[in-house]
Amino acid sequence: MNALKSHKSLYDLVVVDSKGIEMDFANQLESRNEVTVYTKLPNGFYINTPMGKYNPDWAVAFREGSVKHVYFVAESKGSDLQGSQLRGK
Repeated sequence: MNALKSHKSLYDLVVVDSKGIEMDFANQLESRNEVTVYTKLPNGFYINTPMGKYNPDWAVAFREGSVKHVYFVAESKGSDLQGSQLRGK
């Protein structure tokens, strides 16, 4: 099963698309002190951009200095940009 127990996610279990990159990313979110809460976003979630609809993988809230919550949306495709599915723009 592609899931891990969570103490920082909105849910007790985080279901990921892959045991590799996404599982590693979720484990890192769990272990970082500055992360306060995170969630894997559903496929139907998207953000309208000038380039079209953007469907990010994660939403993360974290502490940075005196700022208590900064909201960040992350894409987890891996580090191989040539082989990834990321578009050029």
